[in-house]
Amino acid sequence: MPARSRKRLFAPLEEWFFARYRDFSDIQKLALPHTLRGENTLILAPTGSGKTLAAFLSALSQLGERAAAGKLENAVYVIYVSPLRSLSRDIERNLAGPLAALNRSLPAAHQLRMDVRSGDTSESERARMSKAKPHLLLTTPESLTSLVSQVQWREAFRAGVVIVDEIHSFCESKRGSLLALTLER
Repeated sequence: MPARSRKRLFAPLEEWFFARYRDFSDIQKLALPHTLRGENTLILAPTGSGKTLAAFLSALSQLGERAAAGKLENAVYVIYVSPLRSLSRDIERNLAGPLAALNRSLPAAHQLRMDVRSGDTSESERARMSKAKPHLLLTTPESLTSLVSQVQWREAFRAGVVIVDEIHSFCESKRGSLLALTLER
């Protein structure tokens, strides 16, 4: 992916990336031109190929740009849906570094928030998230359905990016039907 033929990542995110990696992985080189343009993209690659960052780099870049421009509302802009709570926790750990790099480049009033919402989320965490919505929400289909049915959450969804992990696990199941209906809402 030659530099002049692609839209660049938000500078602090790109700096974070290249301080850790020599170059984009093959799957990232294939996916980024599409995700940076906001196109629907299916990423199918083996474990360890860079899928997580292939999926999230564009979304994080967009969030960083929005925050830097002072256009970040108390709203959910990116939704990550996983069949397992443990996958959401893994993604949370994997995104902690790039999110911290972005937040270091932003004023305190424009910090990006990421939270995991699942059936295990405590009442105190739910109350906190209800007041300060995560800009990046990591969740399961069931929890997303619950949130979409709540007025104070439904009005906070501005999601331009939805990442569905392990999509094959939802195919031909009630959870897949639930997810499809929820995303349509």
